[in-house]
Amino acid sequence: MRFSTSQIATLASALLGVAQASSALGSRTTPSVVTKCTEPNTVAITFDDGPYNWTMELVDLLDKYDAKGTFFVNGNNCICDGRITHGWKTAGTFIGPVCFGNPSSDQHWVENHSPPYGEYNDEVVEKAANNGQTVVIWDFDSEDSIGATAEQSKNHYDNILNQHPGHILTLNHETIQTTPQNVIPHALKKIKEKGYKMVTVAQCLGKESYQTVTEPSTRDAPSTSQPRTRQPIRQNLTYQQKIQVLDFYHENKHRLSMESMIPPLRAMGFTTICQSTISRFVKNEAKIRQCAEEQRGHVKRASVVVLPEVEEALVRWIEEQQQSGIWVSGDAIVQRARVICDEQGVPEDERIGFSRGWLDSFKKRNGLNLGRQGGAR
Repeated sequence: MRFSTSQIATLASALLGVAQASSALGSRTTPSVVTKCTEPNTVAITFDDGPYNWTMELVDLLDKYDAKGTFFVNGNNCICDGRITHGWKTAGTFIGPVCFGNPSSDQHWVENHSPPYGEYNDEVVEKAANNGQTVVIWDFDSEDSIGATAEQSKNHYDNILNQHPGHILTLNHETIQTTPQNVIPHALKKIKEKGYKMVTVAQCLGKESYQTVTEPSTRDAPSTSQPRTRQPIRQNLTYQQKIQVLDFYHENKHRLSMESMIPPLRAMGFTTICQSTISRFVKNEAKIRQCAEEQRGHVKRASVVVLPEVEEALVRWIEEQQQSGIWVSGDAIVQRARVICDEQGVPEDERIGFSRGWLDSFKKRNGLNLGRQGGAR
């Protein structure tokens, strides 16, 4: 696979916070923590916990919008093989070792470090400074890692962009499928519309990305013809499932360590649960429970917002189409429902959203789970 020069530049300049620079290579800096950008009219989009299954999708998206991103990578999740490093080198850009058993590559000693879960203390800041690094946090969280839906994360982006601050330092997680596939395309479009320049963390701070670049290192794992096996796609847990994990944690925390909780939790169906996930849930427990309660309330409200006259007219219309041998799509049903609302003079404040969820419920209520032949889908 060959990558464009701009794509490679995105990854090369953005892989901050993975290689541990030794004090011999990195000069000592004054201990500091960065929580916001300093360059005006910039947005630094960061991605935690990769590389993962959708890394190159994100790179393509950034390239499409002429944007730069920052990937704070996690060695446990790293997916790296000879084809990728060959693509980097072919484009004239070299990446530092970010994998266990990484292929030979030039080493980039990074300038910035993002602590796991955003947690740090004086010791973490001091050790980073000893390695010539600055600890980087964020001032905007898409909340994808604590259970926000794609729509909620997109709303978070809309809200902050409508405030139009001078600069934004964002946090996203590329291991959550809806982030690269739903949230980031929306965010990039909106950020560009607002006139911001999308840059790396280093650029938004007016700093260099790397302290030192050295010659290629010796391969620390034998070469194989097969690329490194990718991590299984993580489960996107619902709020209720996260509460199940939290309840299990509280019931067993006095007799089991978090590490010992993993096997029984996986036996319960949480097949990709790990210690860091449990820790993150515990840290954000209040927010998770609040979101779960709000979601339950929303479901209850939605279930009572029914327009029976509209649904009856809609069912009659579908039956007429079926009798004429016309296949009715889901989009056609939604469009017709809105027309019926207009015909019946339903006030705007009494109308429902006719969302995909409503469509699924409507079809189930009326036995419309039919295929293309003479039915609704």
